[in-house]
Formats: sequence, structure tokens, C-alpha cells
Amino acid sequence: MEYCPRCGQKLTKVEGHDSRYICPQEHLWEVVKPTYSQLEWHFREIKWAVCPVCLERVPAPDLDYTSKKCRACHQKECDAWQMDSEKSYASLTITPIETQDGSYYEYSERLEVRPYPNPLGHGGMSGGGRAKDEAGLEKVIASFHAEVERWKKHGLTNIKVEREEKRVLASQVIIKETKREKAKEVLTRKEPAQATLF
Repeated sequence: MEYCPRCGQKLTKVEGHDSRYICPQEHLWEVVKPTYSQLEWHFREIKWAVCPVCLERVPAPDLDYTSKKCRACHQKECDAWQMDSEKSYASLTITPIETQDGSYYEYSERLEVRPYPNPLGHGGMSGGGRAKDEAGLEKVIASFHAEVERWKKHGLTNIKVEREEKRVLASQVIIKETKREKAKEVLTRKEPAQATLF
């Protein structure tokens, strides 16, 4: 389609957008790929919107989903935003584990960002896992510090990496095996036959 469906004037491609076209009357259109409901290529009109901060007119889809500001204004707000340093924190807790089969490290990570909601749309996260040796643990620590680094510019100061005392699980394994053996004895033990009266 070379002409605007609304005014009939010639369409030109919008610079930097392969799928957007505009006419001299500033009717803005987007080329939409075929779908199950629409089997042919077609144009969909894009409405204009005004950023409440800079008052610049921009295509409505280009506004930030949450703040409803243009991308430039939203990015400035994100860059300038500072968290509550007293209520926010990042922690990495490492626990060495020893078993009969070997040793490894368990770790848990937590990031708390307050206040929330905020311009960044991030309230925090938590997770964890295992590292089989010191080399794997160093990668976990490096990844944690890399994630934390980007939050420092927003005021994150409460950062902790803690190593807990080693936990030995060998005794627990023995107890479980003992319970298993006792359960097997109960199941295999035969009760004496009882006389049945008719």
C-alpha cells in the first residue's frame, strides 16, 4: 500500500522504523504481518500521544508502559532515581556442605529494593543453588557483585557476603539408611498363621 488509507496521500517510510509509514498529514501507520485472523499483510493506524514531561508528541506505543512518559524522559527519571538505602539490601549467603560422597557449597541470594513501585519497576529478587567447588563458588560471587554494581548508583549500600559454618550431612544419611533397613525388616517379617473357625 503506497497511499494513506485516511487521506489518500503518498506514504513514506519513517526513518529508523522499517514497518512504519507516514503521510504529509502525519497519519502514522504500521505494517502488520499476517495472523490467523488476518491472513494478509495490512496497515494498522498508530495514534499519537503527548509526553506529560517534555510535551513532545510521540507515537503512543513509544511511551513507557508504566510511567506513560517518552523514552528519553523515562530514562532520565530512572537514572536519577535513588532507593531508600536503609530499607534496601543485597545479600549472598554461602554454606559449605559435607556429605559421605563429597563436599559442595549451597548459596542463596536476595535483593530488596525499596520503595516499590519505583521508576525502574524492580522490587527485588531471590534465588540460590549449588557450587561444586571453590572455582564454581568464585563465579557465583563474581556474578553477585556484577549484579549489585549496577544498583550502587541508585543508592544501594547495604551489601553482605556471608559464609556460614560448615554443615555435615553424613550422620543424617546414616540415620535415613537405618530407618530404611528397619522398614524393610518390618515388611519382610512374617506373622504366625492364625487359626480360622468356620
